[in-house]
Amino acid sequence: MRSNNQSGKKVSGVSETIGYIIIFGIMMTGIALVSIYGYPLLVNQQATSNIQNMERNMISLQTDVNSLTFKNVPYKESTVQVSGGTLSVDIPDASTPFFRIIPQNGAPISFQPGNIHYLDDSQGAYVELLNGAVVQRFNGQVGSAMISDPRWYYDPGQHILVIPWINITADSSFAVSGISTVQMAITEPPLEYTYNNPGTVDISYGQDPAVHPLSDDLYRTAWSNYLTGSKYGMTKSPDVFWDNYTFSPSTPLSQLVVKIYTVRILNL
Repeated sequence: MRSNNQSGKKVSGVSETIGYIIIFGIMMTGIALVSIYGYPLLVNQQATSNIQNMERNMISLQTDVNSLTFKNVPYKESTVQVSGGTLSVDIPDASTPFFRIIPQNGAPISFQPGNIHYLDDSQGAYVELLNGAVVQRFNGQVGSAMISDPRWYYDPGQHILVIPWINITADSSFAVSGISTVQMAITEPPLEYTYNNPGTVDISYGQDPAVHPLSDDLYRTAWSNYLTGSKYGMTKSPDVFWDNYTFSPSTPLSQLVVKIYTVRILNL
């Protein structure tokens, strides 16, 4: 009887040890699976949420810019939450991509806009307010998208094309994260160019090959989709460093109006 009792105790002890090892192994496997698959998924989901939040913020800032330029509001201020990245103001310089208009009957106009842009830290996503449009691209990837269109206007009845160009500038470069108050104002009257009977109009967008030795998308895909879409139906002639778009409606334009606004960022 004594021998049997001792044998039962040994078996009981072994069973408890094996059970503990099995449970511990299951727990460690679960933790490993969460670490390998679950945590990156949560991080990506948070990054996607941050990018979507900044898309909404940029559209809000686009509305402010439209109020300044088209409604003659002298000053606008918005509070935005910048999470998972940095919000910056880029002052236009020689490296900034350019826009150019070449009417068939008239002098060409060149324009290099500044921008407000957000750079996500984890996915390398850019969300940018550029020349009145909200655009997005991912660093290291080919292609871009236009999230919200600029307020260009074509009247097919009067055959008038109005192109507002919006330059964003500041006294110095800004870069912030967290809660930020974006203050902006119109500090000088817009420049206006009017062409009567301009004929065919060519619009170019790209980069200066003297500054950019290698081709980069720089939202070329986004602007291409906008200009060649059903609204304008322009004909695209691609080049290495820039793309040219020809606007030649069935009825020639009676007037082309180009207005250049300068929006100054006072604070971020």
